[in-house]
Amino acid sequence: MRSAWSLLASVVVLGGLVGYIYFVDSKTEPNAPEVKEKVWAGTLASADMEEVEIKLAAGDTAKVQKIDGTWQLVEPAKAPADDMEMTSITSSLAGLEIQRVVDANAGDVKKYGLDPARISVAFRSKGQKDPRRIEFGEKTPTGGDLYARIPGDKRVFLVSSFLDSTFNKTPFALRDKVILKIDRQKADGLELAEGTTNVQLSKKGSDWMIVKPLATRADFAVVESSLERVGSAQMVGIIEENATNLGKYGLENSKSDLEMTPEALDLLTAYGWPGNIRELRNTVERMAILSPEDRITMDSVPLEIHTPPSSRSSGLHEVRDSAERDRIRQALEQTDWNVAGAARVLGIERTNLHKRMKALGLNRE
Repeated sequence: MRSAWSLLASVVVLGGLVGYIYFVDSKTEPNAPEVKEKVWAGTLASADMEEVEIKLAAGDTAKVQKIDGTWQLVEPAKAPADDMEMTSITSSLAGLEIQRVVDANAGDVKKYGLDPARISVAFRSKGQKDPRRIEFGEKTPTGGDLYARIPGDKRVFLVSSFLDSTFNKTPFALRDKVILKIDRQKADGLELAEGTTNVQLSKKGSDWMIVKPLATRADFAVVESSLERVGSAQMVGIIEENATNLGKYGLENSKSDLEMTPEALDLLTAYGWPGNIRELRNTVERMAILSPEDRITMDSVPLEIHTPPSSRSSGLHEVRDSAERDRIRQALEQTDWNVAGAARVLGIERTNLHKRMKALGLNRE
């Protein structure tokens, strides 16, 4: 009988315990997220930031300011800033959280990579006179976090390691790298120049037309693709900020003007140009090589262009190549086989001359 009462008492106690646990759990928020301490007290909006300065231990320093609503690099050089980079930096600054305090009263901070700091970021928001600053050191041994501190505060704390790639930026990384901005909807003209080759195009309604060196219809897809490539081209580095001697980079104006006789122009205009712009460009380049003077005549026009299709023979290309080979050899011998000098004599780019020499099998004997 006593064991029965003991069993009953145990059941009552167990039932009470289960009910208590259920009551406590029902009052607890399920999966409540851990609230982390913000680095900056109060409310901080990335849209209110007007200046950011990043200093790297390697010596690079960049200062970016918001001028008339647009981010501009002001130091070490003046240039438009990369909007995407600045949006990432300012939003990360506004949302900085302390993962964990590792030393509440740090003395020697060298072991954290904070003396000197590997990365120092200062920023100023609208209405602020003095900037706020945060310093970042090395990553933790596991690589998951980054040591950081606020100058003047003894605490060393951890922030997420992905912020290293956000703030570790050189001046070049912060600047807009687009070489030439093009509004393709408003573009109505295009000029392509390479050596002596110059092709000018104009947009008539929704069609692109070649207007120089002859008037003919252009390939819409090719022209739009060219505009897209030019507009999306980006710098990968800056060698010299304010270059004055372009010659050492091979960027001096090496173009030469060529005169074309009316007869030669008529032949080019009458030709069908099945290869479109590419064939036209290559043809003008070859005519420049075959012209001993700055004048393109009928003699310089390739035979396949001024010969009717029915009378063309398989030897026309050989005749043209032979004439081109002789002209290039003459220019090379005139300059003692100096390719750069021969290119200047012929009025074409050195790289194009190299290509033609290879295609024609021209080598110094």
